[in-house]
Amino acid sequence: YIAPKILPHLMKHPDVFDFDEHADSISFTKVVEDCSAFEKTSLLDKVNIALRDEGIIKGWRNEPFPVVTNFSSKPELLIERAACGYYGVKAYGVD
Repeated sequence: YIAPKILPHLMKHPDVFDFDEHADSISFTKVVEDCSAFEKTSLLDKVNIALRDEGIIKGWRNEPFPVVTNFSSKPELLIERAACGYYGVKAYGVD
C-alpha cells in the first residue's frame, strides 16, 4: 500500500522507484533492490526528507523504524517513523 497522497511525489524519483501503470503498482528499482539495507535506507531517506520539506510528511521524529518481513527477521531497511503509514508499514508504539 502506498498512500495516494504521496504517489505523485514518489514518481519524481525514478532512480528509486519503478512504476507499472498497467499493474497499478510501484516498487523499488532493480538497482535499489540489490542494495544493502544501509544503502536502501539512505536512498529512501533522501526521498522522505524531500517529502518532509515539501510539507507532505508531517510529525518528523528523527526516529528510524526497522522494516522487517517478520517479527524476528533482520531489517530490510530503516524508515523514518513518521513516514511509515505513507508506505503501508505498520509501526508499533507511540504515535
